[in-house]
Amino acid sequence: MATAANLCVVRLALTLAVVFVVACEVPMSGVSQSRRMWPSSGGCSTTGGCSAILDRDGTFVFRPVSPPLDGGPPLVLEVKTPWGTTLATHRSREGAYSSWTFAIDFTTDLDLATPQTRALMAQPWTIRSISGPEFKARWIPNPQDVTLTLALMASATERIVTGPIPARVVTTGIVFEPNVLVAGRSVNARVDIENTGGSSARDVVVTTRSSVGALHNQRFAFGNVRPGKRKSQSLRMLIPSGVTGDSVTVVVVVDEAEGHGQPEITQTVKLVSGRSCPEGRFSRERYDAKRAKLLKAVADGSMTQAEFDSYDAELVRCLD
Repeated sequence: MATAANLCVVRLALTLAVVFVVACEVPMSGVSQSRRMWPSSGGCSTTGGCSAILDRDGTFVFRPVSPPLDGGPPLVLEVKTPWGTTLATHRSREGAYSSWTFAIDFTTDLDLATPQTRALMAQPWTIRSISGPEFKARWIPNPQDVTLTLALMASATERIVTGPIPARVVTTGIVFEPNVLVAGRSVNARVDIENTGGSSARDVVVTTRSSVGALHNQRFAFGNVRPGKRKSQSLRMLIPSGVTGDSVTVVVVVDEAEGHGQPEITQTVKLVSGRSCPEGRFSRERYDAKRAKLLKAVADGSMTQAEFDSYDAELVRCLD
């Protein structure tokens, strides 16, 4: 009987342990209103020690445990996040310790899907005094904190705003860097958009159309864009070496779920052959004509002096 009783106690203890683990190990990828009640395993460091908690409701609670701070002159602290947000704070009292609660605005224009953004979220938060005794600390998020931060950002950024004025998505078109296309070379293409309306723009996508395959049907996806916000996306493209002519036409189309994108834009972009003497060797008169076009591009700001020097050197090599 003693053995059976002991076995029951063991089973009961194991059952309670499983229940405790299930209750505490809540997945960090979702966002809920339940408070995370256990201390963060992320590193919090300052003289005398500290603890910090990032809650699922979007608040950050910081508590220094150094005795000199307790009962001393009032401290007012601020926190700066790695993505540049400075958080306002108020002071509260919990038992014998002082704690600070920061309400965080997680709305952002960062691309949350990139490894660079995740690496940025893993950087330290800094805590410092803005009144009272001098005080400095920092908190390094752990992987769970990083996942929670990204989830809170996604939730805040995707929040739809519906106002009396509809969304309106505008763009100045596609920006190429360098701004003169060279056959056989890569180019960086960037699209900047802005929602100038009074409601959220949904599922915004900018698409290109062109007779040049590398520039045709390129998609720049922006997702939802809140009123007054700007977003930017870039793509790297390789211009085929066989492309000829002095210019390329690109049509930029802005699509929004409710049809609140601006009319399409037609752009003409200068093109220079990157091949060695693709037209064969040419006379001094033809060289002068081509050089004059390059000088005009420099004068109107569509070509840099460095680009001119490079293209002019290619022309000289083909001079008969």
